[in-house]
Amino acid sequence: MYARGLLILLLLHSLARPLAAQQHRRLWECPLPYPTLAEEIRDLEPPSAKVHIDRLTIKGASALPMSIQRRISANVKARDYEGEDWLKEVGERIRDAWQQHGYLKALATADAKELSGRPGGNHFAVVVKVEEGSQYRLKDITFAGETVFPAGRLRLLFPINDGGVFRTSGVRQGIKELRRVYGGRGFINFTSVPDIEMNDEDRTVRVRFDLDEGKQFWLASVNVVGLAPPERNRVEKFWKQQIGMPYSGDLVERFFIKNASLLPRDASPIMDAEVHQDFAEGLVNLTLDFRRARCPDWSEIGIDIRKTHPQLFESAPR
Repeated sequence: MYARGLLILLLLHSLARPLAAQQHRRLWECPLPYPTLAEEIRDLEPPSAKVHIDRLTIKGASALPMSIQRRISANVKARDYEGEDWLKEVGERIRDAWQQHGYLKALATADAKELSGRPGGNHFAVVVKVEEGSQYRLKDITFAGETVFPAGRLRLLFPINDGGVFRTSGVRQGIKELRRVYGGRGFINFTSVPDIEMNDEDRTVRVRFDLDEGKQFWLASVNVVGLAPPERNRVEKFWKQQIGMPYSGDLVERFFIKNASLLPRDASPIMDAEVHQDFAEGLVNLTLDFRRARCPDWSEIGIDIRKTHPQLFESAPR
């Protein structure tokens, strides 16, 4: 009757966000004004041809209204596909669309026929057979381990009502909101793990979140290095007002966005912010270190990297 944990894998990928700073980028990771040998060889390989779906027909589905089916079909058809598994991707997109409307056990099998006489080639007519199954509704969302916020407030973070069609996207959005709300209060190691029960008899889903709120952290100090005195003074003035407040990773990200003019052109919280947690005292010591190797500005010596190496420029920092 019950299928416990069947949907957990659809949700867990959005639970955690690592806090540890990544290694600093080395100079040899910067974009070069000329292609490497490996990239020259790669560029000699024929590009993967894009696949265009000219006609998409969905068969076997009757429960979902035709207006919604046409919208799903249009969205899937509008995309360009490539690679050997493009047809499998089409089927997965159709299946996911049905699951977002509560048909959690829907299956979709795609078949394709190439259309001749079309400019550019690789034009297909696709037929997708859908087995909808039953539509499931949310019975309730409950929490265990909450002490900071009342359960009623946490429940409001999930844009899905009890008795409404169960949508995994609504649960994912709620998980992100849990992380945001707790993180804003200094609970930077907060995690939530869903336990999901599907009742096939009444076609309902119950979700219970086990919360590990962790310790609350406060900002104890900020050390700024690698900036000229005028910029460093302005940055230190900003962070001085935050000392003694609950630490939030979102605050660091917003700082880098709003103060980009004071920082090196490729500065980022991932590369230049180091968070040191004092678990015993519940304190965070933040280091903003801008001394790492910076990527050269090739335009200063007359090299237009957009023209000489466009594929590297696309992946380069701003």
